[in-house]
Amino acid sequence: MSGLLIFWFLFSSPTSPSVTAKSLLKKCKNDFTATYLLDGMGKNISSCLRAKSFFTQHKVLKAMALLRTGRFKQGLAVISSVLKSPKASPLLRVTAAQLYWHLGEKDKFGGLLDRVIDDYKRGYIGKQPWDITAAGIAATLKRDWETAETIFVKIDKHYGSFVPGLIAAGEYDRLIEFHQRSKRLLKRAVALAPHFPDALTAYGRVLFENPYGEKTGKAGELALEALAINKNWHEANLLLAMIALYDLGYAEVQKNLKAVDRRFTDHPLAMTLRAGVALLRDKGAEFGRIEKAILAKYPLYFSHYYQLGRILNRHHRYRLAGREFKKGLKIAPDNVPLLAWLGLSLLRIGDEGKGYYYIKKAAELNEDHVMAYNVMTLYQDIIFPKYLTVRQGPFLYRVPKSEWPVMKILVPPVLEAAYERYKKHYGFTPPLPIRIEFFKDKKDFTVLIAGHPVESGILGVCFGQVISFLSPSSGHANWAMVISHELAHTFHVEMTKGKVPRWFTEGLAEFETANANYYWKREMSRRIHTALVHKMLKPVSLVNRSFSHARSSLEMVTAYIYSTWLIRFLYLKSGWIGIKKALTAFKNGSSTPQAILTATGLTASGFDDAFLIYLRNALYAYRGQFSPDALGFYTVEDLKKMVKERRPSADCMMAAKLQLKYGSQMTQDFAQKCKKHSPASPWLQYSEVITKLRSRDSEGAITLLLGMIAGKGDGFFARSLLATLYQRKGESDKAIRQYHIANRMDPEDLSVLRQIAAYYNTKKDEAETLFWLKKYARYAESDASASLKIVEIAWKRKDYATVSEFGSLLIQTDPFNAGVYNFRTAYSLIKSGHSREALSPLLVYQTLHPSDRLGKTRFLLAKAFVGNRRYKQARKILSSLVSLFPGMSEASSLLKEIAGK
Repeated sequence: MSGLLIFWFLFSSPTSPSVTAKSLLKKCKNDFTATYLLDGMGKNISSCLRAKSFFTQHKVLKAMALLRTGRFKQGLAVISSVLKSPKASPLLRVTAAQLYWHLGEKDKFGGLLDRVIDDYKRGYIGKQPWDITAAGIAATLKRDWETAETIFVKIDKHYGSFVPGLIAAGEYDRLIEFHQRSKRLLKRAVALAPHFPDALTAYGRVLFENPYGEKTGKAGELALEALAINKNWHEANLLLAMIALYDLGYAEVQKNLKAVDRRFTDHPLAMTLRAGVALLRDKGAEFGRIEKAILAKYPLYFSHYYQLGRILNRHHRYRLAGREFKKGLKIAPDNVPLLAWLGLSLLRIGDEGKGYYYIKKAAELNEDHVMAYNVMTLYQDIIFPKYLTVRQGPFLYRVPKSEWPVMKILVPPVLEAAYERYKKHYGFTPPLPIRIEFFKDKKDFTVLIAGHPVESGILGVCFGQVISFLSPSSGHANWAMVISHELAHTFHVEMTKGKVPRWFTEGLAEFETANANYYWKREMSRRIHTALVHKMLKPVSLVNRSFSHARSSLEMVTAYIYSTWLIRFLYLKSGWIGIKKALTAFKNGSSTPQAILTATGLTASGFDDAFLIYLRNALYAYRGQFSPDALGFYTVEDLKKMVKERRPSADCMMAAKLQLKYGSQMTQDFAQKCKKHSPASPWLQYSEVITKLRSRDSEGAITLLLGMIAGKGDGFFARSLLATLYQRKGESDKAIRQYHIANRMDPEDLSVLRQIAAYYNTKKDEAETLFWLKKYARYAESDASASLKIVEIAWKRKDYATVSEFGSLLIQTDPFNAGVYNFRTAYSLIKSGHSREALSPLLVYQTLHPSDRLGKTRFLLAKAFVGNRRYKQARKILSSLVSLFPGMSEASSLLKEIAGK
């Protein structure tokens, strides 16, 4: 931009001091970017606008402000005279283009963008950060993907501290579904300008739109931070409305949209969100009225269909979403985001042919659209050549060709049993077939569900009629439990037409698996009790927010388990009748409070009161324990607020949090304050323990822990850490005493169970080792090694009942790597009188070890077939054995026994 002094020195590096309003005000008279940032922060910039040398740029700022408030004609009036100049800046042209876009003037919109893009390609602009940023925005708006990619890669590489450029680049990446790069760029923008609302909301949007990321719950916090800085920043209200809509919090949606209306009447996205509410609530006439108004006011607003379709995708309304995407494509047939999301929506209802067609078309139009390109490549390179599709019963299986011989033995019986259970429980049959997809590689799995590889602990995802899983060959979890859990979601989603709240379906799916198998449950009682004590459990009317607002893996896992406790209590109050009533209520559009009233006769607050009494009694054994786990529910900002409010223990908790996160230097002030008013605080003692551990002073830490135990700091944490420290010193007898106490304080903690088993293993006490390993293995869904060890010990002891139990568990966790243990499991099941259950492990063993043609193996297989009344297969094997081994009397006897059957 000619004559523009770029506000470069304030953005010299990602580690620069935070940009504050005070520092910006000092520079704004001579710096456009400073004025731009101050304006976004809601500060009075009148003093900045007095500089005559920046007259033109200030007109741009005024036009931007008018654009943000929906006054498009006034915005054009401000810059119309300057726009005619051949020296009009790229930013001014792009701003004018956006004003024309809102007015529906397509040719003027496109012409201005073409001018900026052409100037960039000819090399007339691009040497200043603002110019190249404007060119990138122009290319994005024009859907010139190749140019946009080139520009924003250049910004990332050469202008990596220019905040407006980072925001524009992050928004471009969000549009092409390159979430990882978008998060990186926008996180940097926030670090550089933490008080700039545009950076905060842009980062929040990409976190929210990437539901398989690790910090989706931070999106709402960022929006609130933006509003705290500039109460008129309606983009933050729009983000909060989107989050609330995901939670089905319609009142919260309307509250935020009204806030938008006060500053921008008929904002296009606000109108789309209102249309989304109408669609989700089955208000067709209202939806039609809103959509008609949108198209009349914003004829170029193709993103209406894109945004609406994505909203519907979030709520499993894939057919409706597809309808909206198709409507958009009638107007803009080459719109890549619409094509990509139409393809994804079709894949999620099992229409693979059409889904792949649209994904491929999107990727061919723009190979930089990450989601479309990744999914297309996944199908071309992996799924089509290496996977097969098989219809069996109510399911259509998509599995790796190499794994189907084993999968067809194991998976259908588990899924079909769960399917019959759920049909009985709900009195409902979902649309068939239900598509079951297993992925051998975690990256392939996450590409299909998220559009790109994601580092996540996700094992399965239900889209309704399509469910995707990691293959049992991954050995990451109890696959039988996972597929039973996800299939339950299919019933809930299809039964309610996608209207079931997340908390209800997650809690109910966990409840279903625990009912099917006592050991298929995750209790986390100690942490739930900690959340209860610290008042972190939301009322049932808001519990859906526990998922969307989760800020850590601890909060997300707690949301799952808390939902399970709520469903358990609902079942105790009203049984399956109550659960079905609630699901029917959700189908009919009821909110959570209305569904609770229908199911139990209690108001939401009455349900909360009764539930909390039940929960306190259920978790009574954990009362009085000091639990540092509580710090996981608090951010440093949370604790700062508590300190400011002078809440009890806030200083002490802050000292512990800072010590845990940063080390001793930052904790001193809070520790001193804590010592003054709470010298015996266990938080203070905990902080001191961390200090000792950081300095590798184990003796000092042990002394402090013993003091905690003698005072107010006793609990699972103190006992288990003390045991660990004794163990490191080689004092195993002292360690085991503390581990046993820790186990009594939290019988569910798997790490302690494993340590106790390891202790007895070193003592060569096989019986005790087996006892504690059993307790551990029954719940350690992701650790097959314990079951392997148990089967090994029990096999030597000829304890066939134990081999049967844990060999069967091994098949549920790691069947492809169990080797000879599959055979031993089958043998033990037959010896224990369970020939019927022996068939699966024996068939798996034989499939993976085809060279084992021993008579013993084949005879066991015949017995297993007999146990399953498959006499034809049994006779064939037995006849062959009698022919080959005439002296094999047991084969002859069994053959005679099944004669005529």
